[in-house]
Order: sequence, then C-alpha cells, then structure tokens
Amino acid sequence: DARRTTIVHTAPGAVSEEELVADETHILLLSDAGYIKRTSVNEYRSQKRGGVGTKAAELREEDFTTRAIITSTRNTVYFFSNTGKVYKTKMYELPLGNRSTKGKALINYIALTAGERITSMIAVDAKQEKTGALFFITKQGTIKKTNVNEFDNIRKSGIVAVQLDTHDELVSTFLVQEKDTVCMVSSDGKSIRFEASSLRSLGRSARGVRGMNLQKGDAVIGGLAVTDNKGYLAVVSEKGLGKKTSLSEFKVQSRGGTGIIAMDVSDRTGKVNGVFFISDVEKEDTSSELLVMSKKGNIVRFSAKDIPERGRSTQGVSLIKLKDGDSVSSSSLI
Repeated sequence: DARRTTIVHTAPGAVSEEELVADETHILLLSDAGYIKRTSVNEYRSQKRGGVGTKAAELREEDFTTRAIITSTRNTVYFFSNTGKVYKTKMYELPLGNRSTKGKALINYIALTAGERITSMIAVDAKQEKTGALFFITKQGTIKKTNVNEFDNIRKSGIVAVQLDTHDELVSTFLVQEKDTVCMVSSDGKSIRFEASSLRSLGRSARGVRGMNLQKGDAVIGGLAVTDNKGYLAVVSEKGLGKKTSLSEFKVQSRGGTGIIAMDVSDRTGKVNGVFFISDVEKEDTSSELLVMSKKGNIVRFSAKDIPERGRSTQGVSLIKLKDGDSVSSSSLI
C-alpha cells in the first residue's frame, strides 16, 4: 500500500496545539442549566419547516437549549454574560459530543459567578480578533461598540465588557463593521435600524448610549448587524411562528427612537425571542439553513429559502410543531 503518513522535519516545539486540530465545522450548544457541547453539523439532517424536529441533546426534563452557534473548531469563542462580563476559549477546547449526550458544565471551562448566565456566544477567527469590532445591546435599549482587540488578555474569571445600569442586562453581542447598519428588536415586535458608524468605538468600561426608546413593559431581545441592504430581517416567536421581511421595509433612522413594527405580536405568536439576518443570496441558497430549538430539547433544521416572506405587520407561519407546554428557546442561522 502507498504510505498513509506524511513525514515532516521541524524543530521541537514548532507545532502548536491548534495546528494538530482538524479544521471542521461544529455546532456549539449551551443549555439553560449551563451544560455545553460541540457536535458535528452532520448529526442533524435537514428537514422541511414545520416539522417536529429531532432531539438536540439528552437534557434533564427541566433543562433546555438556549444558545447555539456554528463555527470552525479552530476559532476562538467569546462568551458574554448578562452581567456584562466576557470570557473566551478555543472551540476545540470545549467538550465534543453527539445528539445523545448532554455535554459538560460550562463552569469547568470558564469561571462564572452565582446567578450569572451566558446571553451571547460569538466565534471569532484570527483576522477578526485583530481588526473586528463588537456591538453590545442591553435589555433596556443601551448600545455600545468596542474593538475586539480590547479583549486580548482575558482571565479565566473574565473581565468587564460593558458597564450596566441598575436592573439592566446584556442581551446581545455581535461583530459589526463600519459600513453595516444595526437592527434592534424588542419582545413586543418593535424594531429600529440605524447606521453602525453613527456610534464611535468606546473602551471596555464605558456604559454606552441610548439605542432604542422602549414602551412600558417592553424589552430588547436582541439585535444584529446588516451587511446587505438587499437582504431580509427574520424573526421567530415563542410559539414557533416566524417569517422574513425585506429590509427595504425597515427604513434607516436615527438611534434612540421608538422604532417600527417588525412582527404583529399576539397570544397566538407569543413574544418575539429570535432575530437574524438573511442575505438575498441565502434566499435562493439551499446550503443556508435555520435551526429552531425548543425548551424541551427538540430541534428542527430547514433551508433558509423555505422561510416565508411576509410584511412587517404580519404574524408569520409555523416553523416548528410544539407540544403542549413547550416553546421556542432559541434559533440560529447556519
């Protein structure tokens, strides 16, 4: 047989641990109880929208999946908590499992404090770590932009990423470029869109400025960076309804306003709890897919082009069939 091994000559210690890791695409899942695992995307076969879904993890009855990202095993994963702190680790250092495993406790990898929970997970490659910028959104509508290189030296115990006001929480963090626009979406289905360049970069300890003016009882559930004006804003509600709406229906405003309707929220839909951007290319691209996860651990995966296009003031259609007492916990675009 032909030789299967490759013989190379190198100085002792010249090969880093990362170079020995296979560059593969994995899904990283985090549960409400703090269990984390990474799994090959091949574990979840593609289905039609509106299906029951397959089991994402063998979680305890009272536990459910809350966060999911898809990235390379060689990238750095940043964890942002509700208290405004940030932690980081390499993707390959996190536990590998399959659909039938629940994973391991996240506190084995980062030093979370009592009552602290992760609200965002972001995968960053080597280039983004040097030149990228992070955008922060809080529950009360405060926003801040900070360069990624401000977080080069992060202890296992974490460092402060954003200073928060009393009773406020960090709900969303994502990478942003100067040419992007930012969309913020609230649980009552309101949205505001503004230029990312309208906000200058601030230091780690800064508090930020007003991004969205909320009505009583409303709260920001998340936000995203829009890189293509020809794309779509997609939303998912607690009761499994969802849709995508052309970005042309969301005018660019000045930050700090009350925004406009993104989804007609009612008892049928439940509150909005998921928002993401679909580019115009992904609309026709069957390789781009949406994962919707329920609190009871079911997950459905289907093509992004199957998400129906609807106007801003509509409720959308069913994306996942939910059993009594179940609801959508999170959604993620591959």
